[in-house]
This record gives sequence, C-alpha cells and structure tokens, in this order.
Amino acid sequence: MHLAMVLSENTIGIDRRSHLPTIAHLMNSPFVAVFVTLAQVAPNALPSSGPAPSLPSLEQMLAASAILFIVALGMQILANWIVSKMLVSGENDFTKAVKLFAMTLAGVIGAVVVAGVIIFIGNAAGVSKAWIVAVVVFMLLILYVIFATPMSVYRIGFLRSFSFILLTWIIVPIGQFAVITLLQILLNGKRLGCCPPHCHDARSREANGEHGGHAAQVCTDP
Repeated sequence: MHLAMVLSENTIGIDRRSHLPTIAHLMNSPFVAVFVTLAQVAPNALPSSGPAPSLPSLEQMLAASAILFIVALGMQILANWIVSKMLVSGENDFTKAVKLFAMTLAGVIGAVVVAGVIIFIGNAAGVSKAWIVAVVVFMLLILYVIFATPMSVYRIGFLRSFSFILLTWIIVPIGQFAVITLLQILLNGKRLGCCPPHCHDARSREANGEHGGHAAQVCTDP
C-alpha cells in the first residue's frame, strides 16, 4: 500500500512538471503578455482601499478583452481594404472592405443559427446523429460565405476570391502580431511610469529588487 502511494505521488509530480514548460511558454507569448499588461493599466471601476492587487480585476480583464477584440476587427477590415487594392480595380474603397466584413460576420452568425436549429429539430425528433448533419451543413455554409461574399461585394471570380481570402489570412495575423507587440512595448513603459525608450534601466532596477517608485525616477525625458 505504501509503495502504491509513493508511485502515485511520483506520477502526479511528473505530470505536474511536464505541464510547467507549456504554461511558461503560454505566459511568455506576446498575446498573453499584452493582455495582462492591458488589464493592469486599464481603469478599475471598483473603489480600492488598500494596496493594489497583484492580479487584474474582472473589469480590467473585460476592458483588455474589448481592446484586443477591436484590434482584431480593425485588422480584418484593414486587410480587406489592402487586398482589394491589390486584386480589385475600380470598386475598392474602404466602405467595400467594411461591407465585406459585415456580410461575412452576418453569414457566420447565420450558419451558427442554422446548425443550432438542425440540432434542436434532430433532438426533438429523436435523431441521435443530428449533430453530424449540423456540423456538415455548418462547414458548407462557412465555405460558401467565405468565398461567395468577396465575389458578391467586389464582383470578382472564384480564383480572385480564393486569392483574396488567402492574402487576408496572411496579412491579418502579421498585422495583429505587430499591433500586439507595439501595445506591449508602449504599455510596459506606461506601467513602469516612464517613456518606453528609457525603460530598460527601470526594468533592470526592478529585477534587482527595487520598487517601481524608485525605478521610475531614473527614467527622465531626453
């Protein structure tokens, strides 16, 4: 019995240690880092009496999520506009890019609703595999929306629509990564209380155990 307990404890320890690199890699990613930074500098709606909490509050996390969501939407619209300038001649103004985004979003929401209705009707009729039909219909509708919407908005053919979607899928993640990295640099400077180009000295002092109030004094404007 004692041997079994020792083996189980060792197994749990191995499992926990095996997850540590994954968690550390996730916390060091730019997206998580900028999310935490945004949440820490976001204004808190609740009054605070005492020292500031080490973790962001729910209101701050919601504010950070809203900012990142707006960044994602803006990059998608901007990518639509950039690619339309590359592939479409004539009707390629910014309003078309917004229209394409709105129609695609409406189509995705419609596909979700249709899939939900299929699952609901299938469950009411006692069909156990209704979710399979719903998934197939959902995927077909998504593919139709993705490729047919640019064809309808810009009056282009299938090949141009395919190229349009491919280029936007390349531009959007690159743009999001660039914006998130820029936000991380700017907000790290705001969190330390100094301008970003002079924050390396503050970070080094903070890493050596000195507090932010003293670290902020070493950052002066040029």
